[in-house]
Amino acid sequence: RNETHTLCQKLIQEDSVTPDDKNCQKIIKDFLLPLGYQQHDYSQNGVTNSYYSRPDHPPLLWYVGHTDVVPPGDLASWQHPPFEAVVENGILYGRGAVDMKGGIACFLSALQAAHETYPSLSVGLLITSDEEGIATDGIKAMAERFKQENITIPPYCLVGEPSSQTTLGDTIKIGRRGSLTANVCIQGLQGHVAYPHLAINPIHAASDSLQALLQIEWDQGNAHFDPTQCQVVAIESDTKTSNVIPNALNLTINFRYSPEITAEYIKEKVSRLLNELSASPHNATVNIEWHHSGKPFYTAPGTLVNAMSDAVHKQMHLTPTLSTSGGTSDGRFIAPLGCEVIEMGLLNKTIHQINEQTSEQDLDDLTQIYYDFLVTLAESTHE
Repeated sequence: RNETHTLCQKLIQEDSVTPDDKNCQKIIKDFLLPLGYQQHDYSQNGVTNSYYSRPDHPPLLWYVGHTDVVPPGDLASWQHPPFEAVVENGILYGRGAVDMKGGIACFLSALQAAHETYPSLSVGLLITSDEEGIATDGIKAMAERFKQENITIPPYCLVGEPSSQTTLGDTIKIGRRGSLTANVCIQGLQGHVAYPHLAINPIHAASDSLQALLQIEWDQGNAHFDPTQCQVVAIESDTKTSNVIPNALNLTINFRYSPEITAEYIKEKVSRLLNELSASPHNATVNIEWHHSGKPFYTAPGTLVNAMSDAVHKQMHLTPTLSTSGGTSDGRFIAPLGCEVIEMGLLNKTIHQINEQTSEQDLDDLTQIYYDFLVTLAESTHE
């Protein structure tokens, strides 16, 4: 068995359900130590954060990854136990096989090989155990600390999340839309359903606003980004009794927005709409708590994107699609530091599923892609 496969199995066998790292980052530390890397501890609030770097060289690239995994779910439904990392017919099964312990193993193996070619190559690795959870004490916290400590920011960053759709390397993420969530509470007045004139129904107060909100065309996107989307993801009142008008209604509304508009624009428009259609006409009270998890970011094709595209083409004989689709990733915390950010990793079709899996061939191919990518970047600095 080659080193990538063995390393991936060792990581999977640590049942690091978020935000518990178990011993994953010690495994990574032990692997990187012979390459001249030091581990810098940025852990906080039960989250294990490490920055691995070479003290003698500034980093050319950051690699961002996470060791935490989502819970395995129904253990009886797994073909093999989720933390045993069983290989059957060339397929490696286990929680985290693709999201994203497989990607970490591939990158570490590639980095080791690249150091043999370019001994002076320096990469910084940002590894957290808080990506699958609320993600406030992970890469986000590390990025804030880096700004305070004036850590050297490299020009490039690779996030090793599983980005491929149907074939390894078919998609490179070169950006993401922003994500903004509104937690809305519409306060009415509880009462008996037979006497609605003595109550204020917050559900009725919300109905006109929701209808108007879902009909808004926020923008048309642009050449690189899909249009802004609004999705109502939760509606809940504070009473379940059939003869009682509820006192309050809670809504959760998420916006995935393109760079054509801003979070501030969305906030202002939603607040005004709720006031005009829910609060004023119904004599209800509207409170909104906003959670802004990341702004849009975009990396134009250039040295970084081309290096990965060429590496994919060389190994897989295909031209990857450059995409900004999908949810958020930890790249949203790195892009504001001034890095160009891309994401490229294993197939994402079994992430978070029962029987999460990757083929050993994909592990081998991704290791080679990462190696060619690193060598190309190293060569670009020696020209």
